Amino acid sequence: MDREDQFIVAVIAFFALGMASEILFRRTQIPDGLWLILIGIIAGPILGWVDAERLSILLPYFAPVALIVILFDGGSKLRLGSLRSTVGRSTLLALSTFAASSIVVALASWSVVVFSGLLPDWTWTKALILGCILGGSSSIVIMPTMQLAKVDATASNLVSMESAITDALCIVGTSLIITLALNMHLGALSGGEVATLFSKTIGVGFVAGVLSGALWLIILPFLKGPYNYPTTIMFLFLLYLLTKNLGGSPAFAVLLFSIILGNSRFLGKLLRFKGQRELDHDLKTMHSQISFLVKTFFFILIGVMFNFSLSSLVIALLLTALIALVRFPAVALGLKGSEFDQQTKNLAKICLPRGLAAGVLATMPLQMGIKGMERLSAIVFTVVSFSCVIFAVLFYRARRKLVVTNPSLAQTDERKVQNEISQQV
Repeated sequence: MDREDQFIVAVIAFFALGMASEILFRRTQIPDGLWLILIGIIAGPILGWVDAERLSILLPYFAPVALIVILFDGGSKLRLGSLRSTVGRSTLLALSTFAASSIVVALASWSVVVFSGLLPDWTWTKALILGCILGGSSSIVIMPTMQLAKVDATASNLVSMESAITDALCIVGTSLIITLALNMHLGALSGGEVATLFSKTIGVGFVAGVLSGALWLIILPFLKGPYNYPTTIMFLFLLYLLTKNLGGSPAFAVLLFSIILGNSRFLGKLLRFKGQRELDHDLKTMHSQISFLVKTFFFILIGVMFNFSLSSLVIALLLTALIALVRFPAVALGLKGSEFDQQTKNLAKICLPRGLAAGVLATMPLQMGIKGMERLSAIVFTVVSFSCVIFAVLFYRARRKLVVTNPSLAQTDERKVQNEISQQV
């Protein structure tokens, strides 16, 4: 076959494998991301059908696109009505698990890895960067898994919101440490300067997300017809670009915008806007298909770039084991005193997979000029693979004990909130 035929065959296989992975997930309860990673490992490192170096060139360009698509898909499906009982605990849980994982990974990479000689020229700054990259669970794995498995709404919202928040924390934390490393040595900055930089990153992202979401609520009734989705996705890319160049967290802004848009009907009534505001069905359908393509490509890429070198495997196994172990006390701390049942707490303890955010961030330090980070992508991608395997095994065992969601629960909760607000107003 010539190159044109090979490309067409690759496109056919791409769609077929993506659909097959979701069918396998529904039948086996093993997350589709793991099936795609295994396919990538077979096609790349084992059989050599796909060149990892060629695909890695695409990653810096693909990464922000994938991040925007996945955050919009996940954020727009989070309902404020059903989140009201979980958003506070999700935030505490996210802060607890992110802090614990980041610290443990940083300490491990500094002490064990450095003293063994597996990572030469390793500094505390690089250790903190790695800690932030691997600090949070992945929304690209957690959210689709909870939705496809039809997990109870309360449990699903808890871990989905946590993963969305930790994605933002990973990106904000990594960007902050990289900025500090590029400007001067970490210890040369005062606490006030670090706090100012962090506050600016979070604050700009928050303001940009909320203001853009409010703007889109106003113009949403006018967005009808074939240009609905292109206009919305174009604005998302513009929001990402502007927030990034203003020094804010673009991921945080996109997430807030998506949550506002996903709850447009509820917020429109709350703010007494005239006319009905709701995401168009065609927009939801189109974006779900785009999200499917992005997810399929990313996880196959993870498998293709899986590193079989002994040192990378040892480091990845160590870090994955520590991430899994530290999550148990971190979840216990984050949910201490909560009213969640034991099944929900057990679910939260196993939701440890790393994914898109980690893969995207692993390419940033080297691109931005931090030397000695050449092996970072290989290690992070391997941790992503191992963590997804652990999650798949534990979720398969826990799935049989979980309550299946009643599709009307989230809508019922939201109607209750709307009624309460209408009575107060």
